[in-house]
Amino acid sequence: MKLIFVLVLVIIIAIFAYQYTVMGSNTITIVISGILQGNILPYKEQYGEYKGKNVGGIAYLSGFHKMVKEKKNNQYIFLDCGDNYSGTPETYYTHGEAVVTGLNALGLDAMAIGNREFDFGAARLRKNISDSNFTYLGTNLKDTSKDRMEFEYVKILNSGNYKIGLMGIVPPQTAVMTESSNTKGFLFSEISKSIPGYVKFLREKGADAIMVITQLDIDVDEKHIDFLISCGIDVIQVLEYRSKKKKFQKIKNSYLIAHDGYAKGSNVQLFDAEFKAGKLECSNFRRVYIEKEKIKPDLELSGKLNEYVRKIDEIMNKVIGKIDQDYRNEYYEESGLGDFICNTIKDKSGADIALQNSGGIRSDLKKGNFTIRMLHDILPFDNDIILLKLKGDMLYSIFETVTELKYGVLQVAGLTYRIDKKSDKPLVSLLINEKPVEKDKEYLVVTNSFLAGGGDGYAMLKKAEKLKVIGSLREIIKNQIQSTGTFSAKCDGRIKVLNR
Repeated sequence: MKLIFVLVLVIIIAIFAYQYTVMGSNTITIVISGILQGNILPYKEQYGEYKGKNVGGIAYLSGFHKMVKEKKNNQYIFLDCGDNYSGTPETYYTHGEAVVTGLNALGLDAMAIGNREFDFGAARLRKNISDSNFTYLGTNLKDTSKDRMEFEYVKILNSGNYKIGLMGIVPPQTAVMTESSNTKGFLFSEISKSIPGYVKFLREKGADAIMVITQLDIDVDEKHIDFLISCGIDVIQVLEYRSKKKKFQKIKNSYLIAHDGYAKGSNVQLFDAEFKAGKLECSNFRRVYIEKEKIKPDLELSGKLNEYVRKIDEIMNKVIGKIDQDYRNEYYEESGLGDFICNTIKDKSGADIALQNSGGIRSDLKKGNFTIRMLHDILPFDNDIILLKLKGDMLYSIFETVTELKYGVLQVAGLTYRIDKKSDKPLVSLLINEKPVEKDKEYLVVTNSFLAGGGDGYAMLKKAEKLKVIGSLREIIKNQIQSTGTFSAKCDGRIKVLNR
């Protein structure tokens, strides 16, 4: 009798196990990547907990995705928030083709179009999208050209008995964050005007839950985030830049998931989503680093990427001029590198003032030949320079933020400033032509697109009037070096930091 009971119990367990395997668990693991910024190869992390470790590389990211697939038995969703195409020589000189090759190996379900995807122009973006094997989302993007780009406004994924509606928001400021010719024929709608209608559409199509992929900043874009929450969106993915806010939280009925704005392929976000009584619940949020030593790479993809690297090496070794002496990259004080960059973009744009974040300059220079590789080493990010108009009171706000030295000093041209960290008012002086900046006067300021977009905590720059994009920062510096034949700069005391 006991034997029969045991046999029956075993059969029942086997049936349930089979049903579980066939039907799949009700829990879905959602993986979010993005902000690759062209880093198709592993690199050494410079900050945080993983400082000094080799991280990232899209072949290793693909290897991680394969691990998730094997473990989760089809109960997973792979999403990406964009800004992947540009940022390294391998992507700059292939116009994003190397990144597309890598992303195609990941098995993405959908990727939001970021503003950096437009860096190589609309025609190239069309080709890159056409060459991709996954869906691009641009919920607030309108293509008015005859040859419409192959993106979708929304997408519905089936998960068991449930449907998940996806939206992807293209940064509305894209039109002023890249050269105007790159976005010709495109309209970038404000979030408040485009999203509610698509939320309604997805609900009418039977979506049990809605998720939106964005590049909204958790610290800067509270207004937009609050609006998305008010629309009843279940999961909102945002970005955080070393924020102290919780990276996973529930606000009213919406889950807020923060992806690392400085990720560069070094990490991904994971969380579990489960329908309980027809309602989506999210839990088990974690940030996983793509460590080279701990993940088996996708070897086939690695071979393809190495082909791009070999071709780019020929370009990178080209000499464009001479370096007259050694230059050290300074973070907390004036640097010859910063002076040269700011002087050059100020002269090129006709602005009154030039600003460059110290963190955007990433390498020293040694006396000798100046190669294209060195140019990419000191300026690794594919920034444009943008002409802004702002009042003096905003300049005071900017340089009061500089006194915190959270991201080093701002390198400048056209003005001088003094900081004394022991003073009750650390911003001791802010002068143009040896006279104090006038709070009510308007000034023309040129800076890179990272700062113009509010990067490094300078949210006030997002509010400045954007007049035009001048061109690629790296190309302007390259042309200046080629025209003079020499990289030469001398610090003149425009920045002084006391008692740091």
